[in-house]
Amino acid sequence: MTTAPRRRGRLQAAVLLLTGLVVALLLSVATIETTPPFHPGEDLRTYQKAGNALYASGSPYLISVGRPEERQFRYPPLLAMLAPVLTIAPLWYSLMVIGAAWPFFLAYRSAGPAGMALPLAVLGPTMHGLLGGNIQPLINGLWASVPFYARWGPVLLAMIVWIKVWPVVSVLFWIGRRDWRSIYRFTWAMALLGIVQLPWLDDWVRYWLSPEAAFTQGGFATQVLFGKTAWIVATIGAVLIAIIAARGRWGWASTILLHFVANPRWFVPSLSSLVAALPVAPSSHTRGSVERQPSARESAIQ
Repeated sequence: MTTAPRRRGRLQAAVLLLTGLVVALLLSVATIETTPPFHPGEDLRTYQKAGNALYASGSPYLISVGRPEERQFRYPPLLAMLAPVLTIAPLWYSLMVIGAAWPFFLAYRSAGPAGMALPLAVLGPTMHGLLGGNIQPLINGLWASVPFYARWGPVLLAMIVWIKVWPVVSVLFWIGRRDWRSIYRFTWAMALLGIVQLPWLDDWVRYWLSPEAAFTQGGFATQVLFGKTAWIVATIGAVLIAIIAARGRWGWASTILLHFVANPRWFVPSLSSLVAALPVAPSSHTRGSVERQPSARESAIQ
């Protein structure tokens, strides 16, 4: 009785995985063709220099003066504070590999083999960040984890916001669901991490407002492709969609897409962040958590 549905589920999973593989190959080629040549570990060396500068001179932003914008340290102070320990090469790359692999586990747990099509599709951009020593693979792994963990998800989001800033758009997921408990935890985590960084936050703000921190818009950003008016309209529309869709299976993913609509600068390697846009379903038991979705095989058996 269940043979046909089970076979159909396996076929659907195979088609999705094959599609993911094809997209992965295309994005890998696009990443190579559209990204300037770089030396492996360049971003890691930037983080290491920022950490050394913070403890030697009191400011991690001194290393950015006169450097190309791709080699500037623009992050909040948290990463520089942790750099002397985290950026030890074996530990750093171990964390980045775990971060890159974790979404595959979450995707499999959430939707079975078919769910891994999305992490597979953006494997090329992910590997680009991994080879460059960029922190993005770890950020993506943590970002994808947020809706799966009711208690620690808000803390994870606060951590990555204090590193990359832009993931703050995912707060709309909780606003749309009226999940005030998660917003409360996120706010407290943001405040506590802010206090830890307090001696250097003024430096960060002044650096961001300085001419040295100005960066050119570029890549496939909405504002670059369609102009400022279209960017404003599209961003407002994406915010409303994220709030309205928050209670649905694609509510979390809509906040990740908002990140791309609103961001004034992103390139093909930036697509690795799409790995955080895993389809998830709000649990009927615990606000802020996400329950596992049955795989195609389990659905067929049921």
